[in-house]
Amino acid sequence: MKIFKSALSYRGQRCDVTYFPTKTFDDIPDNLIIKIHAVCFWNKKLLLVKHSEWNIFGIPGGTREKEEKII
Repeated sequence: MKIFKSALSYRGQRCDVTYFPTKTFDDIPDNLIIKIHAVCFWNKKLLLVKHSEWNIFGIPGGTREKEEKII
C-alpha cells in the first residue's frame, strides 16, 4: 500500500509525499528517495534538531546528495 499526499512546505513550495510501509529500502525505487528524515526517541523523549539558518526546530534529516547511494 502506498499513500500519496501533495502538501505545501514551510516556504510555500508544493511537495509530493509518498509513504511506503516497508522494513527495508529495497521495495522503494531508488530515484524516489530524495529526502529522508527520522523520528528518534530516547528515554521517552523526542529528538529535535535546531536549524541555525532558519531558527526552527525539526526532526533530523536532509536531502540526498546527487551521487549518494542507499545501502
